[in-house]
Amino acid sequence: GFVVAIRTADVGTALILLGGGREKAEDVIDPGVAMEILKKIADPVKKGEPLVRLHIGATSKVDEAKNRVLRAYDIGSKRPKRPPLIRARIA
Repeated sequence: GFVVAIRTADVGTALILLGGGREKAEDVIDPGVAMEILKKIADPVKKGEPLVRLHIGATSKVDEAKNRVLRAYDIGSKRPKRPPLIRARIA
């Protein structure tokens, strides 16, 4: 199939759960946490193929973050049109 949509707010929340972002200003960010987006909208994907790669530290919320990322991706049988990288210019 193809990646037809990604709910980026859910991906961002998953990163926060892993310690790579903040919910509030006083939260500490773990500099060892990162997320590589391997599949973007309109990319082909096969069953079992990774969508993202997580780089994590010690956290108990790995399963919750993983499930949130998996739910953020919609896979369909038809390749959608790739969205534009630049939507508008502000002058």
